[in-house]
Amino acid sequence: VPYLPLILALTAGLMLTALLFLMVRDWENERTRHSFTEAASARIRLAQDNLAGAFEDVESLRDFFVATDFEPSTEAVKAFTTPTLARHRWLHALSFNRLVTDDERAEFEKSLQKNNPGFRITERDAEGNLITAAKRAEYIAVTQIEPFKGNEPALGYDIFSDPVRKEAITEARDSGRTVATARIKLVQVAQPDQFGFLIFSPLYTTDGK
Repeated sequence: VPYLPLILALTAGLMLTALLFLMVRDWENERTRHSFTEAASARIRLAQDNLAGAFEDVESLRDFFVATDFEPSTEAVKAFTTPTLARHRWLHALSFNRLVTDDERAEFEKSLQKNNPGFRITERDAEGNLITAAKRAEYIAVTQIEPFKGNEPALGYDIFSDPVRKEAITEARDSGRTVATARIKLVQVAQPDQFGFLIFSPLYTTDGK
C-alpha cells in the first residue's frame, strides 16, 4: 500500500506533535502553579511580617504609656506614633483605650469634653449608628487615637460593647498577652465592604486595674 508509510509517518507525526503539545502544556501548567505558589508564599510571608510588626508597634505604644505614668499629652502621643504610622501605611490608627467604671463615667466624659466638645462614651445600635452608650458596670472607651483626623468617630467608642472586640480584650486582659481580633467593621470607616482587625495589648495600673 503506497500510502501506508505516509499514513504511518503522518500518524506518528501527529502523535508526536500531540505528545509534545501535552508535555509543553503540562510544563506550562506546572510553571504557572509554581509561580502562583511562589507569589502566594511571598504574600503570606509579607502578611506574617506585617502582623508581627503590628504586634511590636502596639507593645511599643503600651510601654510608652507605662513610661509616662499613663498620662502622656496628646502632643506626646502624636510625636510617638507619627513615625510608626509613616513606616506602616497599612496601619489605620493607634489608640489608647481606658477602662472606665460607671461611677467614673460622668467625670471621665467631662474631662474629655475640655478638648473635645460633645464627647461621650458611645456604642453602636442595631443599624450600626453610633449612640450614647447604655449604662453598664464598665466601659473601655477610646481615649486617644492617632491620627485623629479621619478617626474622629472612634473617639469615645466603647470597644467593650462589641462581642468580637470584647472576646479579644478579655483574652488579653486575663492572659497579659497581645491579642488580635477576628475580622471586624471599623467604627470610623464608612465603606460597608471594608473590614479590618484590632490588636490589643493590656495595660495594668499598680492596683491591678
